[in-house]
Amino acid sequence: MEEVARLVWEAEVAVLPPVGGGAVGVLGRWLDGADAGRAEDALLASYHLRDKNLLALAPAIARWVGVESVAAHVRRLLGMAPVKELRPVLVPALAARLREEPDPDGALRRACAGLLEHLGLDDEVRHLTDTTRTTRREPAAPAPEAPGEPGDDGPGPADEAPGGEEPGGEAPADGKAGSADDEAIEQAVRQSAHFMRRAAAAAAPLAGNPDAVALIDEWLSTWSREHNPGSLRAAYMLPDDDLLALVPAIVRWVDVERGALYAHRLLRMLPINRLRPVLVPAAFAWLHEGEMMDYVSWCTFASLFNSLGLDEDLHHMADLALAHTDPDVRTAGKEIIEDFLQD
Repeated sequence: MEEVARLVWEAEVAVLPPVGGGAVGVLGRWLDGADAGRAEDALLASYHLRDKNLLALAPAIARWVGVESVAAHVRRLLGMAPVKELRPVLVPALAARLREEPDPDGALRRACAGLLEHLGLDDEVRHLTDTTRTTRREPAAPAPEAPGEPGDDGPGPADEAPGGEEPGGEAPADGKAGSADDEAIEQAVRQSAHFMRRAAAAAAPLAGNPDAVALIDEWLSTWSREHNPGSLRAAYMLPDDDLLALVPAIVRWVDVERGALYAHRLLRMLPINRLRPVLVPAAFAWLHEGEMMDYVSWCTFASLFNSLGLDEDLHHMADLALAHTDPDVRTAGKEIIEDFLQD
């Protein structure tokens, strides 16, 4: 697992420097194109984006719903975005995607409905065929096709070394062909995707292996800096079943500065209907039993619950905080209500 963690770290380091408006523009263009290999590069690099950039890319990511080769990335990446902010962006984008299809009630609609259920947005499924709801961002290209099928306009990233050149490059949005900044961003995206693929390949033999899960659980159950947040990075590559088994251990890092970013992302990757029964009791147990659970801890867990759309559990958290013996935690309870639970 150390090798998996190292490769995910390499992927993160490769793409972090150019992350920003320019990077989002490049990623969006790649996702809007019909080249499945290039789009997969963009999806893999997007694991290291912040919330606001994921939200900006959500309509472009949603274009790849129904493409089986990248389905897991689409679900996890959109899950990493705060669901209340994602809802008004994603649902119109999915509806627009369906309108491109000759059979709007076929396999693509089932894929869109499955994605919304993964995110806990089941109530939005009926809006998928609502023609009055539109997205502000129009698709820039025909619907994508799976790798190797007609419409794939060149070799994908698996056919080249990181940083190599690709045929069929698209011009930047400002119309200037191949600016130095765009070239640097494109190389960073390819390199990040390359390391993520290597990490996935290294982790694949460990999928479903209880010993691998137990090892990460052991690492996450200590405060040693030797394996953290490396163990959290390694968990990115685990399948849902293995990741769910680690939820109680991941919860310990939700309010710890050096691991919080990864902990929140990992938890938000999971399907909400499977995550909630494990996360909620683990979170409340940790808030009551963990060391130094203070104002910041309660507010941080509240932010996580809010990002997942767990309003009922957030109400319960606020009630518990308001009844706490620590006055600072009671203050947190008031702020949870003010920040997250008032219309």
